[in-house]
Amino acid sequence: MTSRGACRNRERLERAEREREVARTQRKRLQLVAASMIGLALIAVVGAGVAIRATVIANQLEVLASVAKQKADDASRHAEEVKISAEKAIAVAEQASAAEWRAKEAQIATINAKEQERLAIARLEEKTEQAKEDSKLLFAYGVAEYKADWPQSGVDILLRARALRADHDPLKQSYEPVLVDRLTRGNRSWASMHHQDLINHIAFSPDRQPNSNCFK
Repeated sequence: MTSRGACRNRERLERAEREREVARTQRKRLQLVAASMIGLALIAVVGAGVAIRATVIANQLEVLASVAKQKADDASRHAEEVKISAEKAIAVAEQASAAEWRAKEAQIATINAKEQERLAIARLEEKTEQAKEDSKLLFAYGVAEYKADWPQSGVDILLRARALRADHDPLKQSYEPVLVDRLTRGNRSWASMHHQDLINHIAFSPDRQPNSNCFK
């Protein structure tokens, strides 16, 4: 009995030991499973945090991209405005250049006009001087013709000499007494008087000097 009881006790001890071993093994497995689940949970949490962070970063990147696009649009509009301003500046510069060219052309035209006027005055003065010289020659020639007993020719030439002188020319006034004398043949009546133009009348003052209206 003692030997059998001892065997049963040993068996119970061995069975209890095996059960404890099984229990320890199961507890370790449960611990491993729990640890794995905790690890998975941590991984899930970390993954969720990473996903959230990635979402935040993505949102930030989207905002930055939108800001960059807005800045690019603003830069494009600014570039277009600068281009338009440059084109306007070029147009204004071209207009200013055209106006400057027109002003130069007007200045050149004015200079040319003044030069033409100067040349015209010079030609007129030259003609006037030439007319004066011709008048002197004709007067001398008319006097000579009259003395040569060609009164009609002498008077005609004297009239031409007088006509070449301006009204305000003092020499023209000095021609008139000579011309009157030749027309009247020394204050004698002369029936035939000719002139290249029609003579309406000739008036004489009492002192035998030509009236101011003579030959006008």
